[in-house]
Amino acid sequence: MIDYVGADAAMMGRAVEGNPWILRQTEHYLATGELLPEPTAEQKIQTAKEHLHRLVELKGDYAGSHEFRGQSGYYLKGISHSARTKVALNNADGEEAMDAIFDEFLEKNAKRNSQHQEIVQ
Repeated sequence: MIDYVGADAAMMGRAVEGNPWILRQTEHYLATGELLPEPTAEQKIQTAKEHLHRLVELKGDYAGSHEFRGQSGYYLKGISHSARTKVALNNADGEEAMDAIFDEFLEKNAKRNSQHQEIVQ
């Protein structure tokens, strides 16, 4: 698009919310013409937990975790079976509780994936 319209740059804006990987993916695509794969559920959750931790460091456990509630859904977007996890995160208080919810989700997700692989084989 940049070459087609002759632009010097393009703004990413809200596309980055909950999808910080889009910056690296875009940079890589512009440099190579190759699309990078989507991050795995584990990578998304790890980044979400880092985001949560930094908010808690900056604003304290109560304020940081409550602010993160508004962001948590972005990290789970597109991950199958995540609806209950989103609800649990929106009702959770504190970083420790949210980390436990993320960990439980990843365990269940891994179990589902391994069962799916057994069926496919």
